[in-house]
Amino acid sequence: MVQQQGHTSGRSKSGKAAAQAGHGGVSAAEIEKFTAGIDFPCDKEELLDCARDNQAPREVMDFMEKFPEQSYNSPIDIARHFSQVKH
Repeated sequence: MVQQQGHTSGRSKSGKAAAQAGHGGVSAAEIEKFTAGIDFPCDKEELLDCARDNQAPREVMDFMEKFPEQSYNSPIDIARHFSQVKH
């Protein structure tokens, strides 16, 4: 029983560490995942709509709200803004 509790605790720690990757627990991979299928060029509102349609969690939506209002022409544009907001 003690070993099982230790194992569960280990999973929690690794899960917590994974959630802390990136800013506020949001990673570039998550942004990419939740904006998959977007047609470019797009604007910020279309990015948010796509993420919402892909069932992005609240922390991802909150993070993306910080992106500037502009046209995004490619996934590279999205990644660039992820890096800027991240700092």
